[in-house]
Amino acid sequence: MKLVSEKKRIDLLIDSLIITFFFGLLFSRALLSVSAVLIFFTLFLHFNPEELLKGLRQNPAIWMFFLLLIVYLTDIFRSPVREEFFNDFKNKLFFFILPAAFLSAYVKKPASGHLTLILIFIFLVVVTGFLTFFTYLFNYEYFNQIILRSKPIPVWGKLNHIYYSLMLSFSTIIVMLLLVVYRTQVSLSGLQYHRLIKAFLWGSLFAGIVFLHTISAKTGLAAFYIALIIIVLYLSLIYRKVLLAAITLLLIALMFVLSVKYIPPLHNRWNKLTEDLKSYQQHKDINHLSLSTRIEYWKASWSVFKENPVAGVGNSKVEKKMAEYFQQTGSVLNEENRRGPHNQYLHVLAGTGIIGFLVFIAILIFLFKKAVYSRNPLMLAILLISCSGFLFESVLERQAGICFFIFFSLFTDNEIFSLKINKA
Repeated sequence: MKLVSEKKRIDLLIDSLIITFFFGLLFSRALLSVSAVLIFFTLFLHFNPEELLKGLRQNPAIWMFFLLLIVYLTDIFRSPVREEFFNDFKNKLFFFILPAAFLSAYVKKPASGHLTLILIFIFLVVVTGFLTFFTYLFNYEYFNQIILRSKPIPVWGKLNHIYYSLMLSFSTIIVMLLLVVYRTQVSLSGLQYHRLIKAFLWGSLFAGIVFLHTISAKTGLAAFYIALIIIVLYLSLIYRKVLLAAITLLLIALMFVLSVKYIPPLHNRWNKLTEDLKSYQQHKDINHLSLSTRIEYWKASWSVFKENPVAGVGNSKVEKKMAEYFQQTGSVLNEENRRGPHNQYLHVLAGTGIIGFLVFIAILIFLFKKAVYSRNPLMLAILLISCSGFLFESVLERQAGICFFIFFSLFTDNEIFSLKINKA
């Protein structure tokens, strides 16, 4: 009886920490740090070395994250300014903290269940969206004007707009999968009978689609469509419903075209994007233009990579090296617009060279293979959204991005999200 009571207290603690982690992800960097560290320390509740080794053998992605951290650690030998290294390392430490936490059975299989915790995450994302959307509506003319100047709509709670838009994309696709794909799964069968949950999911789906096409960053919207299209194709292969997939893809294309035409914020963003590309092609002033400045960042980061292609220049020195490149080449960008790579793949290449890049790609390949072969569209969704986001933002250079990617990549890696196909 005493053991049961103790287990319940531990289960309650783990659930509370994960929920606190979600709050931190959206609203507070300090809360995110504290909750992540506390989740890590649950590893030492009933510490069992044999179970830890078994967990490492069963999930190579965990020790691969550790290996990537070791590659980042080599930066200390190349950074004459130790402060630069330690500022970067504070974020990179989560490559150890969160994967290690998933070696704990309490975190891997939370007592309240994956579905309950995911619903809480969706709720927090939607609430943040409502608060941001209402702020947009109350300042409609002002925000539409700043969109025309390639400025983002600020997210309530001060979370970076790109990171929020990726979370919004993920939560919206989760809802779609829960309503359409997972509703017949035995492990989640309670979903189809609980009217309140179904009402919440349909409301969240509607809200998510509206928010993606109004307040979301272009990166998040692009990630949503890329992930959605690939998941539809993937499911069509599993269920062998080609005609249904074709109709769905046509509806997705129609939704995008109509949204661009009739939703003012998205229409303004689209016009600005075409103007952006023309300005770059015609060698006009590209300062404060979103895509054009990114192209300059990508060119600079590629040049930095070529300085030391094998081991990289050191992750903490990438932006400094890029600043030198801008100065030496007489960049068309103003001083305030000379920033980092805005591309995770190029950031890893420039910072850690081919060695670190191969480790990074190996992690992604392993996770993708696991998601595909285990028929886990939810895990596939987080990977597709993250990898799409990596194209336009150095997502893993900020704490929120690291925690979002690692936590949900490992959290969704669970057999309850694997589709059970009736072969009969």
